[in-house]
Order: sequence, then structure tokens, then C-alpha cells
Amino acid sequence: MLGGAMRAVFLALVFCVLFVAQDGAEGRVIELGEDNFEQLTQAATGATTGDWFVKFYAPWCGHCKRMASAWENLGEELLGEINVAEVNAEKNKALAHRFKIKGFPTLLYFHQGTMYKFRGKRNVETMAEFARYIAEHRTGPKDVDSVPVPAEASLLDANAAVYERMIVTLRKEPLKAALAALAGVLVGAGAVYAVFRPRDTIPEVPAAQKDRRDTAATKKKEDKVNAEKGATIPESKKTK
Repeated sequence: MLGGAMRAVFLALVFCVLFVAQDGAEGRVIELGEDNFEQLTQAATGATTGDWFVKFYAPWCGHCKRMASAWENLGEELLGEINVAEVNAEKNKALAHRFKIKGFPTLLYFHQGTMYKFRGKRNVETMAEFARYIAEHRTGPKDVDSVPVPAEASLLDANAAVYERMIVTLRKEPLKAALAALAGVLVGAGAVYAVFRPRDTIPEVPAAQKDRRDTAATKKKEDKVNAEKGATIPESKKTK
């Protein structure tokens, strides 16, 4: 009996430990997107929410998958010191365009309006050392690229991202893109011709058909006038 009670207490303690560990793990790496990036990081205006170490990744990227656990562990290592986050560049193309993301993964450190690109080994120790150096010295190591954080993406930038995707499609599927462009040109040309075509090319109603329409309209008017006057049509004039 006592053994069963001890076993139950032990299992309850294990459950509590696992629950606390899982709860503490939540939020180690923050998911950022176009809807919350600037609000949370305040990267372009000079952060009041602290420094941010952000990974830009693509779901299909093998290198991204291999470093996923290291990035999670980095979030745990820097918890309470530096914000660790990630951006799915495939879903957030405007952000990828804004920060000129050309390869995956790309690791950028944001500190008071300046961003630093990490190019070292992707292990927890090296990445944590890099982040803590910038946080402490307020600048990056000498061999690290740093540029001002670009302004938040405008509508023009978003359109540029769309045009860039169109160019990629054109390169990958030139025949499909060419046919789509040709169809657009033909539709546009047809619409312009319909509006501005010469009047002599507009088909006219045949004379016989026009006469029948005029006769029917005249008879309809006469019937209406006679009905209003209360007149009746003589039997001799009715159509036999």
C-alpha cells in the first residue's frame, strides 16, 4: 500500500518537473512576421525592447533544419539577456526583401538601429559569444559587417517583392510567362479597339429590320393614344 502511494507521489513529481521544463521552454525563440516584426523589435527606430538576434530561414532549407536545435538552445542560453527570434522568409517575403535575404539561414543581430550579420560557426557557444559581445560593447567585432537598419517596408517595396517573384517565374517558366503576357496584350488590344474603332466598322442594322422596328413602335404609340381617348378600332381596320 505504501509502495503504491510512493510510486504515485514520484510520478506526480516527475510530471511537475516535465511541465515546468516545458513551460519554461515556451517563448525561448519568438516567431516574428510582417504583422509584428517592427512592433516587437522596434528595429528601425532604435529599440526600447532590447537587442534581437533573428534567424531568417526557409522550411525546405537543409542547413536551417540542421541548426534548428542549436537555435532553440541559444534561445534558452540567452533567455532574459537578449531576444532570440526567427522569421519564415518564405511566408514573409516583404521582410526578406527589406533585409536583402539571399540565402538561408541568415542570422542578423539588431542593436539600436544597426544590424550585424553573423558569419561564424552555428553552434550555441559561438553564437552566444557573438551576441553578448555586441550587447556589452555596443558594437560588433571588427570583422563583422554592420549597416543601418533599413526603414520599414513601404507599399513600393512590397510591389518590388512581387515584381521580383514575377521575374523568377519568368526565368523558371519562360513559355508559361510569355503566353500569359501575350494573352494580356491581346485582351488589352481588344478592349482598346472596341472603344476607339472607326464608326464605319460598326455593323449597322439592316434596312428591312429597321423598318419593321419603326412600324411596330409607331403602332404601339397609336394604340396607346387610342386607349387613352377611349376610342375603339373599327372592325374593318382590325388585322384579319
